[in-house]
Amino acid sequence: MWSGASEFCQLNGLSPEPCTGTLISQDAGWYDVAKPDGGTPRSYEILIADFVPALKAKGFTAADIHLLLVTNPAAALTVRPRLSGAAPAR
Repeated sequence: MWSGASEFCQLNGLSPEPCTGTLISQDAGWYDVAKPDGGTPRSYEILIADFVPALKAKGFTAADIHLLLVTNPAAALTVRPRLSGAAPAR
């Protein structure tokens, strides 16, 4: 078992810096074609209500959690100039 962001990331082959560049995603996944009207919707609150407390219980610090939920997504969604010579997107 692991304790803290650094150990978790190292054990899972992620960046040597604790979780740098790691993105967390969530899909409520409530739609079920076999149920009338797709089933019962589930909330997106599980990330904050369950996942964040689980990270804290495993030794993740407030800074680790901020990196995962704020810093890394902001960096991933930042529009940057294209590198010279890069092929345009098709």
